[in-house]
Amino acid sequence: MAAVSVRLAAIAAAFLPVGLAVAQVPSDAELDRLEAQVTRAEDIEAIKRLMHAFGYLRDKFYDDDVLALFTDDAVVDFKGGKYVGKDSVRRLITGPNYKPPEAVGRQGPQPGIINDHILLQHVITLSEDGQSAKARWKEWSQRGVHGVRQIYATGVYENTFRKVDGVWQISAMAYCTRYETPYLLGIFEREDPPAARPVPTFYPQDPHGPDRQSNYACHEYPHVGVNPPMHYPHPVTGDMNYKP
Repeated sequence: MAAVSVRLAAIAAAFLPVGLAVAQVPSDAELDRLEAQVTRAEDIEAIKRLMHAFGYLRDKFYDDDVLALFTDDAVVDFKGGKYVGKDSVRRLITGPNYKPPEAVGRQGPQPGIINDHILLQHVITLSEDGQSAKARWKEWSQRGVHGVRQIYATGVYENTFRKVDGVWQISAMAYCTRYETPYLLGIFEREDPPAARPVPTFYPQDPHGPDRQSNYACHEYPHVGVNPPMHYPHPVTGDMNYKP
């Protein structure tokens, strides 16, 4: 039997039933299975850490650090537009379609600006080979410029992740706003948005605009929809009958 590494021995000890005789050494196959379980658990934690870091870095306008979380071929769907490749993603995250106009051209915390994005309710699904993953997150945000405006909003992410040289990165991000409203108006007193988001102005006509229209027809409250579509089946029935 091949030598058992210290790590595998620790894994085996953690999973062995209490009272199992010391002589009953687990097989190589069992150790491989246990190591695979631990690796998948570590991957899920790494993806959570990646997205939480994304939220904190975005909050404080660390644009270069946000961009470093994406793969070179990343695609982002945001507010009706699709940004293809890292240069396009940079256009988005540094421009007024993504950050307050007062913060455009600046990096790092800005006085008088609040830009908090709280990520909740993650559902993460790893691929069988452990080299990619899909995940859904809900975002709640409060944003504003002191003495000028205050906004709160919610939305949903459906993201794809890829392991590059052993490190998880974001390879696709789709975000749909559920509602966005001035704080004092709330979601009921504001003017209702159109059922379909208007087609954005594309790059280069808009220097910060998307390359083309998004695949996702995002629906803002009070309109109904679950775009972007949920990637995962019902955890009990296995059904995927979710209306987009």
